[in-house]
Amino acid sequence: MNEIVLGMPHRGRLSILHHVSGKPFWKILREFTGKNIKNEFDEYGESGDVKYHMWYRREVITKNGNINIVMLPNPSHLDTINPVAEGYTRAAQKYESVRVDKQVDRTKYISVLLHGDASFAGQGINYELMQMSDLSDFTTGGSIHVVANNQIGFTTNPADNRHGLYSTNLGRTADCPIIHVNAEEPIEVEYAFRTAID
Repeated sequence: MNEIVLGMPHRGRLSILHHVSGKPFWKILREFTGKNIKNEFDEYGESGDVKYHMWYRREVITKNGNINIVMLPNPSHLDTINPVAEGYTRAAQKYESVRVDKQVDRTKYISVLLHGDASFAGQGINYELMQMSDLSDFTTGGSIHVVANNQIGFTTNPADNRHGLYSTNLGRTADCPIIHVNAEEPIEVEYAFRTAID
């Protein structure tokens, strides 16, 4: 794999920026002070958005080779970034990983989308994304969706925000395999992710 493209809303974003993407704490905190830090994306200008909505890229060295982790920018409207992440992934697959036989290699770039349970089930943008996921002109060969089920969607109880038992039922519309795992069991979480990658 060459690159993981992360799309996620604001909740937990600072933690992911530091612990997964590797953005230094000092850089995150300095951006909150309003002081401009020169980086590779400055040519696009100031967005005027909240600092933790920005994006970040890092190359991670692993025992199997180097891999880029790209966290795309996301505005406050939760899952808006998801189709953008899929488009970014598809473009990278098409233009940067074409095999000798002109077939696109969809294994080198993958998108990982993080959702809250209420936004995953309740925002139509995710349903549309699922509907396009297997169309030949839009497919990325598969994505990993991580749904954090915190049982509350901006003061709305689960009984009032969806008709099914699980927020992940949306995945059934596209025949997606769904794995439910307790986040308090880290070994099971690792197994779930390994299964998802496979």
